[in-house]
Amino acid sequence: MEYQGDIATIQRRLAETSDLYRRRLAVLEATSAQPGERVLEVGCGGGALLPLFAAAVGETGRVVGIDISSDQIAAANDLCLGSDIATAEVQDVNQLPYEEASFDAIVAIQVIEYLNQPGKALSELRRVCNSDGRIIVLATNWDTMFWNCEAPELTARVQSAWRKHAPFPNLPAELRALLRAAGFRMVRQTPVTIINNAYHQDAFAYWIARLILAFATTRDLIRHSEAEEWIRAIEEAQAAGRFFFSSTPVLSMAVAK
Repeated sequence: MEYQGDIATIQRRLAETSDLYRRRLAVLEATSAQPGERVLEVGCGGGALLPLFAAAVGETGRVVGIDISSDQIAAANDLCLGSDIATAEVQDVNQLPYEEASFDAIVAIQVIEYLNQPGKALSELRRVCNSDGRIIVLATNWDTMFWNCEAPELTARVQSAWRKHAPFPNLPAELRALLRAAGFRMVRQTPVTIINNAYHQDAFAYWIARLILAFATTRDLIRHSEAEEWIRAIEEAQAAGRFFFSSTPVLSMAVAK
């Protein structure tokens, strides 16, 4: 799934929600970046975390954000404008231009599950991680996503279409083995659950619904008329006081062996 154009815009609106602000706080706490450390964020998107990491590592530290989307990197560089600590650049996680042991902490939020060869990427991340370094991976078990709205059968079809957006839609279940094979030792896995009982523009559900439909209609997995019907069903559930959404991202932390 490529985060370019309209999809990149939706992703940035997602990042602005209170739900993802709370998720960033959880990632920041798990990363525990210290003054002078070097942090790499893989799939940094619009760069929302980069200034926060820069504040943590200070003038003696370094923060690098990478993404394959030029649109996202442009937004990230706008956010980091004038920073001598944080930079963002277009890079492929499978072929990083950095020397061995270049980073103390590596963060990957909703990115590893989109790779066809996650083991290869994790091995490359282990190469650029120092011997005392840590990796924080946040990925969603997408099969746990639940929508309470007025069209359960259509919702099931939308969910089935969305499952095709990532090669590994339930990555947390497979991540322990992948990290171990790459040279990391798992420390812990913690849920960072998202629950919305209202449907509005500051809710994760509002924007993830649009992201799902942008993906599904572009690939002809559902018709535009069905997408419109599904949004109406969600809005009807909200009007009736019945709307509910939940999703279970999992934060996994490991250290280099």
